[in-house]
Parts: sequence; structure tokens; C-alpha cells
Amino acid sequence: LRVVFTDGSRLVLRLSGTGTEGATLRLYLERFVPGPEGLSEDVQTALDVLCERIGTGAEYAPEHIRLTDIHMYGDSGDVPLVLRNMTTGTLPPVVIPPSRLKEVRRLFYQGVNQRLGNAGSLFSINKFHADMKSQGINVGKDTLYSYLDHLEDAFLVRAVNLASDSEARRRVHPRKIYPIDTGLIPIFDRSGKANLGHALETLVLHELDRRGAELGYVRTVDGFEVDFLARYPDGRSELIQVCTHLDAPETAHREIRALQHAASDYPDAQQLLLVLERPALLDLPHGISLITAQEWLLMA
Repeated sequence: LRVVFTDGSRLVLRLSGTGTEGATLRLYLERFVPGPEGLSEDVQTALDVLCERIGTGAEYAPEHIRLTDIHMYGDSGDVPLVLRNMTTGTLPPVVIPPSRLKEVRRLFYQGVNQRLGNAGSLFSINKFHADMKSQGINVGKDTLYSYLDHLEDAFLVRAVNLASDSEARRRVHPRKIYPIDTGLIPIFDRSGKANLGHALETLVLHELDRRGAELGYVRTVDGFEVDFLARYPDGRSELIQVCTHLDAPETAHREIRALQHAASDYPDAQQLLLVLERPALLDLPHGISLITAQEWLLMA
């Protein structure tokens, strides 16, 4: 939604997320400056007029910033309510006291930080919300989703949803959290471990992003998990299981079994075992390919 004023200033409202329930509605304030002399002006000072307009209502706004045009994109039942709040000056009440909200943010970011040291681990907004509720903190799930969106927008984390065509299933299941850079892993994990598996999985994620793949992780009805389902723009799809070493028989059995179970849900997807080092001896079932990370990265 774009609200344009006569002086060229505008308000832009954008729905962040793939659905309307639990998504974040972002508000951007933009003021037009005709010449270079206004570009160095303090941001807060420059936007004071627009902020005053939102707080007092359209009928009290200076003539040069009266509403001239509205452009709506998409379909959201929340947009008329937002516009009505903007023009009448009635804003939704604050549900959480600022002191409690600060504590929620601290606990939330602490939980995310723990997962940055353990890249690819699951983080459930629903579970965190339940934990807050059990402590008497009445925070909305929308607020928690907005915090995670902020961390992604700030290029600190990359969240991967469950691979599903159902929006409801994607929202119910936890997300896998990865650092935006493998160099962040030792910062958040002070154990001193090499964490090669986590680093390799994170590297594969970012390479898949670079190749333009649509990503999700797979959890089968039997509880087996595959790291990535990658759908490429050309229509190809791959089930990718990432593992540093497959020399231990139990490790090889676990990774292969997960791919086989996931293949029944995605029969058209190529099954790929991506490893750091090729095992000395491994009998792969039909349909599963094995490739080292070095070879795979050079294929792009």
C-alpha cells in the first residue's frame, strides 16, 4: 500500500511474509527533497511533519502534505483498519509494558544466539510463545515473528521453513536457524569444537541461495529429516543431505534412510548426499548420488 502526498512524500505499508496471519505490517515514511541541500538533514527532523500528520489525523495536516493518491497492492483485510487508524489518530493500545517487552526481546535474542552456535537447529515461535506465557508475559506471536524478521532483515540469521505447500504446516512447525556467515558460529559457540558439520551445512545453504533455489527442510511422517529440499527456477528439485563423514556405518544408515523416506514424498527430486570427504567404501542404494562439497561447489 502506497499513500502519496502532494509534496511527493509518501507512506509505504508492506506486508512482510507469505501469509496474512502472523505476518508483519511494516510502515516506511519517505519525504521528498528537491535539492541536495536537504540530504544532510537529520532524519528525525526531516520526518517530523509526517510523524505529526499520523499522530494528529489528516484534518490537521498542513495543506502541502494532504493525501492525494492511494495505491494498494495485494489483498489484506488489515489495510483499511490501518488507514482508518492513521486518519483518525486512534492507535492500537500497548499490550506489553516497555520493561516487559525489553525482557522478551532479551530472552528471544538469547534463544536465537544459542542456535547460531548450533547452526541448523530448530527454533519454534509457538514453543517460545508458550514459554513466555507460562512466565506470565503476555506477548503476541506476531511480535515474536517480527523479531525474527528483523534479524533476517539485518542479515544476521537465515531461517528455513518446513518444506510444505500448506501455510498452516509451515507456521506450526519450527524453523531451522542458520548464521548468515559461517564465521559467526565460533562467536556464538564457545565450546572450542570445530563444528565442521554445522559450518558445512551453513555453507551449502548459502550456496543454494546463491543458485536461486527455493528452500525448505523435510520432515517425514516417520520423523526422519532431510536438510534441504531445493527447488530450482528451471523446475529441477533436489533432496540434499549434508554430512561431513560417512565412515561410521550407523551414520551412513541414518542419512541414507532419511533420503529414502523423503523420496516417497518427493519422487521427482534427485537424492544427493553431500559430504566433506568421500568414504573409503560405501554401497549406495539406487537413486542416491554422493558428491564431495568441493566438487559440488565447482559445479555452479
